[in-house]
Amino acid sequence: MLALAHPEEERFVPKEDYRFFYEHRRPPDGTFIWIAGVAIDLDGQNFSAGYSRPQRLDFWKSDGTAVEGHGYRIPFSILSLVYEVIRDPHGGKITKPRELGDIWTRVRPISTGDWPPGRWLTPKYVFDLHNGRFLTG
Repeated sequence: MLALAHPEEERFVPKEDYRFFYEHRRPPDGTFIWIAGVAIDLDGQNFSAGYSRPQRLDFWKSDGTAVEGHGYRIPFSILSLVYEVIRDPHGGKITKPRELGDIWTRVRPISTGDWPPGRWLTPKYVFDLHNGRFLTG
């Protein structure tokens, strides 16, 4: 729903996904969600209480031709909790880079990850995440 707060040209969640969520009370298959905590140290660092930046994800075959149907990535934060939602309608398996394994806990599909995590994100990392510098794949 947070994606609807953005201008029309930045809304990448298809209407069918909202309908599916309403009817089934869960995200559609191919949706991955992670959470992480933010270590807030306001000494010398800017901090935003909330942030969101949706991105459209396009998919390509190995020969360079486009695959029909796009996905999306919506990183957002609320106070000291960061979320990342990624939807791949083609059924790809999306994982976080191994070196970030002790920062993120996957909540969809449900994982056995620990909470709270071993490390916390810094406000600068959250800024970089929202600006697409740390894409998952």
